[in-house]
Amino acid sequence: MGRLLATNFLILIQALAFAPDDDTQDRFNRPPPLTIGKHVDYIAWYNEFGLRGRDPTKNAFPHYYKIYPLEENTAHVESMIDGVSRCQSGPWEAFEVPEMKAYTDRNREFVESFRAGTKCTYYWKFHTSLSESLMESLNPITGSCRDISRILITEGWRRGPDQKDRLLGNWRDIFRCAGHLQEGTLIECSTSQAIRGLAYRQILSTLQMQIFTELDAADLESAMRRHDNAAPSIRKAMIAEWAIVLDQMQRSIAEGKFDEMFIPPERIMELTTTILNEMVKNLDDDYASTVSTIDGPLSLEKLQKLRKLEPTDRNVKQHMVFSVLCPAIIRAYELSIRSLANRRGTLLVLVIHDFKARKKRWPASMDELTENDLKELRIDPFSEKDFRYKLTDRGFVLYSIAADTNDNNGRHDPKWGEGPDGGDYVFWPVQDAPKPTSQPINTP
Repeated sequence: MGRLLATNFLILIQALAFAPDDDTQDRFNRPPPLTIGKHVDYIAWYNEFGLRGRDPTKNAFPHYYKIYPLEENTAHVESMIDGVSRCQSGPWEAFEVPEMKAYTDRNREFVESFRAGTKCTYYWKFHTSLSESLMESLNPITGSCRDISRILITEGWRRGPDQKDRLLGNWRDIFRCAGHLQEGTLIECSTSQAIRGLAYRQILSTLQMQIFTELDAADLESAMRRHDNAAPSIRKAMIAEWAIVLDQMQRSIAEGKFDEMFIPPERIMELTTTILNEMVKNLDDDYASTVSTIDGPLSLEKLQKLRKLEPTDRNVKQHMVFSVLCPAIIRAYELSIRSLANRRGTLLVLVIHDFKARKKRWPASMDELTENDLKELRIDPFSEKDFRYKLTDRGFVLYSIAADTNDNNGRHDPKWGEGPDGGDYVFWPVQDAPKPTSQPINTP
């Protein structure tokens, strides 16, 4: 039965063709449409889409790939074990945690590969003629990059005369890696936002603990803008994954092998020319609508439109592939909004501290700040209004109303309002911040 079914598939697809709707469109605004019965070289398009004439020697991917375990017994960066993971959360001395030094020494070559990658100008997984499928693009180097970022965060907490320089260098490399991963797939985009979040929190924690002071705030702001200089975007990742899915569908059709992601089991035996054309057109339309929806600046309005694109129970069979992928796309966009709020909030705290250093008082309101991009910087993406800023007898409070879009009066939720009781995300004062053992916190 399986062999007969595969033969029927091959006979069927020879009669099918799916032409592009618009031959004049920019070829990098979308992958080539799937032409059933005529092979489309998605690997060649993917390489051109990612490289676009850029110098292959400036690609960070080969450096990051060295820290990814190719096989079970291949040397690769170790994930942190409980004995050393506690060093991520606050200051420590080398003599206090000898196992941390041993852990760092064992992973030194991978840290150096990571740092070499951060010096490159861009990131893209180039496919050679030996590549069988664009699905290889989904091989996760993300876990390894996240592990190295955690090592850098931990190393930053180690006390010593060079601690400030070490922190600044580590944040620079984390931000550069985050910028690279932003050019990859949706999984890599999400990892980019996660490691950015590690750096944002440590920046504010070191300020609250006075490892850095308000006199350093202007320099911290400048360094952050220089190395973390763009709002997150998933548009490129969406177009790349569109190509990956079309390539996989083309291979499935050519081989006569479908899994449940591409077509429900009950429909496999009734495949016709019409059904195959319908599958391809629906997939293409779904992705085209999604890319169009997310184009441009991040916004809650676009997130709501994106959620409406998710296939319902009534039409999930007609949009089978997209019904599987759409939740991940929506989540990636939600995390992008969170990351944008996190970046703006962190910068605002630094700007406010710089104001204090210059004026010897906290600003009465954000209207007193004079940053060139203040009009944008002060906006909380979750409300599309100002972040909540309040003076207190101990300094100030700055928070986002977060994902539940309700002002909870600064009740902090580390899950950004996605916890069962909702809540806000408080940037300042840092919530549950680590406390130094050798000096008291100078509370804002």
